[in-house]
Amino acid sequence: MAFVREKVSRGRRYFYLVENRREGGKVRQRVLGFLGYEKTLEAAIAYWHKEAAEWRGKQKQWEAKAREWYDWRMWCKERWPTVGDLPGETRPRMTPRGHPHRIYWQSMDEVVKCRARAEKAEAKVRALQGLANRGIKKAGGEECGYQSIR
Repeated sequence: MAFVREKVSRGRRYFYLVENRREGGKVRQRVLGFLGYEKTLEAAIAYWHKEAAEWRGKQKQWEAKAREWYDWRMWCKERWPTVGDLPGETRPRMTPRGHPHRIYWQSMDEVVKCRARAEKAEAKVRALQGLANRGIKKAGGEECGYQSIR
């Protein structure tokens, strides 16, 4: 029988879906899934699904910003193909926010970070949905197969 275990760490409450098994005369507890701040499996699935969608949205924003800076770099490259050939160095080297090449790569780094976080959240959703599909659905009922301790 699985149940929800509450743990407090650094003043925050976290919930885990756990089950107890007897192995060799001793009771062992196995964590089935991390629910985060949510007390029920359904709420945890909804939370992680929303989290994944937010990270995918941030990823798209950073991709658009990177594309904008990439286009700007290409425009500068077409207009001023070589550095130092023009008198007085009229090629724009800096923007108010920094060098465009650096801003582009910083944007691409953020894309990678957002993608990783979104994939991690999606993996949590898949794991929790797998638990739900095994019959662990709602707290407190016999049909669901798990109970809440609080």
